[in-house]
Amino acid sequence: MLKKINKDHKSEDFIIFLTPLLIPHLKNLKNTEIYKSIHFFEESLGKTYSHFKSTKHMADFIYQQIIKVNKQFQFDHVLFLNLNLILRHYSILNPFLKLPFTFSGIIFNSPYRFREQNTKRLTIFKRELYLRLLLFSKNCTRVFLLNDRKGVNFYREWSSKIEFINDPVRITSPSKLDIYNYHTIKPSALTFLQIGKLDAYKGTLDIIDAFSNLDAAYAEKVHLLLIGKVNRDTDLTTAKVHQLKEQNRISIRNDFVPDDDFSAYMQQSDVVLITNKNVENSSGIVNHCLANNKVVIAPDKGFYKEAFKGYKGIVNYNDSFSLKDAIIHAINTIDKLKIEAQHFDSKAFIKANSAHKFSETLLKHLN
Repeated sequence: MLKKINKDHKSEDFIIFLTPLLIPHLKNLKNTEIYKSIHFFEESLGKTYSHFKSTKHMADFIYQQIIKVNKQFQFDHVLFLNLNLILRHYSILNPFLKLPFTFSGIIFNSPYRFREQNTKRLTIFKRELYLRLLLFSKNCTRVFLLNDRKGVNFYREWSSKIEFINDPVRITSPSKLDIYNYHTIKPSALTFLQIGKLDAYKGTLDIIDAFSNLDAAYAEKVHLLLIGKVNRDTDLTTAKVHQLKEQNRISIRNDFVPDDDFSAYMQQSDVVLITNKNVENSSGIVNHCLANNKVVIAPDKGFYKEAFKGYKGIVNYNDSFSLKDAIIHAINTIDKLKIEAQHFDSKAFIKANSAHKFSETLLKHLN
């Protein structure tokens, strides 16, 4: 998106605030015009934010920082790449309150999926209330629903502010990392990968339970890779993890994974595990799996059922109890699953979901 702004827009028209964690990813932009418009939040703010457990407190904190920045720069519009983070702040959802700026942003978990599940009317009303308030508000100029074209078509009857946007597929050349050598995995082992944030709500603990309970005949064939930042509330020092480590059946890399290493893991692993507890939430890992023709284990519900519709390289499961069975099925049929996954037209998928198209969709309404 920054490259798109740098190429097609005037950099002085933008004030961009980013987390300092992204600094290593911006090396190629350092000598460009757009870099002059980039500001980084103080690291202390990130530490303060991470200690909040209430989403309401998180939203209030973000809004306070926006108001502080606005006093300095006096901008007229805010584009939220994750609008969900601030929805719990009352000013954002109050359609009768005039803010010092207008805003637009991406909604990650579309409420429309609750309609598809024939949920009770009261539940649907509660889930959609924030969306009604956003669309009614003059402060809000555009709402992008992530990965939910059906929902966009439905809510367009409410307002033309609704627009579809898909997770971008960023193709990065893999690093020279050899995951088998780096993690001392025996060459014959099938690697099962969970990559991204490691947390209970991401199903990380369910994965550990499933691998701990595999019979010896299956256990000796596999190696589990848990790659990404471990949430501070998630304990990966349990007896089960210790036992898996002693048997050299698990590797944990607890840090922020750069893009080129991410690509190396995606290319070299055999199976990707997607075990999110909230099946209504969108997940960027899905597009990476489709773009790389990966064998996937994922829930047969909600967003994942929709996203992987027609994809043959997948093993579905319904709950944490059936996850072990899905892993066993993947072990038994891995060769067939890999062939089926290759039938998917990943080149066409990448073209339709490019980072360029994503950026263009977000920026066009700002002109």
